Amino acid sequence: MRRTSLAVRPGFPPTGRCLESVFARLRPYIESSPEVYGRDKTPEHYHAHSTMEWSFPHPKFGKDLVTLRGGMANRPCHTFLDPADSTANKMCDIEILLPNSTTGYYATGSYAVNGLLPWGVREMSKAFPRGSENTVLIGERPQICQTANGDKVYNLWGLGFYSPYMPTFASLTPAGFPSSFSTMQAAPVEPLPKETDAGRAEEIRVRIGQANALSQSVDFSSPFQRIRRGQPCDPRLPGGPHAAGFQCVMADASFRVFAWDTTPSIFWNACSPGGADLEK
Repeated sequence: MRRTSLAVRPGFPPTGRCLESVFARLRPYIESSPEVYGRDKTPEHYHAHSTMEWSFPHPKFGKDLVTLRGGMANRPCHTFLDPADSTANKMCDIEILLPNSTTGYYATGSYAVNGLLPWGVREMSKAFPRGSENTVLIGERPQICQTANGDKVYNLWGLGFYSPYMPTFASLTPAGFPSSFSTMQAAPVEPLPKETDAGRAEEIRVRIGQANALSQSVDFSSPFQRIRRGQPCDPRLPGGPHAAGFQCVMADASFRVFAWDTTPSIFWNACSPGGADLEK
């Protein structure tokens, strides 16, 4: 089963198409607005700066013109913002150098797609052999992850190419991918220890950023982190601000909270569609 992040299309986006994330693909279904339906999804319209102004016929009322500023990806989307996420406030116009050497402008979000999910598998039984109710689909990720050195890594909901800023977690840039971008994220090396084998949790190894990176021992105690105001954040890991635990949407659309003391093997197995129980 070939795996690549759900945040990007398989391979490289064809010439002339914008670089859409999975959140951009979902947006027309959860928040209908003129900016989604009223314009062609060209790169210019998709990740334009907010100083740019566009006018087009209203999709419902025909000749009535609608005027909007900026592109779709640089407009803050309330659906993708967690009110408890205090790392940013409706940020937009984050400049990112795109693979075609142009500049895109993006807004931040508070959620990330599970990068261990398989792309392009249409049969649910094959995509989620453990059951969709047992597989993490979306988790939390702060809009801005500020490291101990003061560096800022943005979670850009509309960014759809492999980068530290892509709205995913546990995603690695595929070997041979035609760019030098790395996700800088941590993903577990499989096969994983079984969920019940808590004593082997320390045996979990990870790769950082690239699918062909050497596996290494973890230097973090948990694969997800509590994001506290004023404290440093690890951009390699997802995380959220809630005291109860790390909030996730499962693949069956149910909601689950992982307590902060959840063992790494339990969480990583919930993220891996196959999991340790299905390795043989």
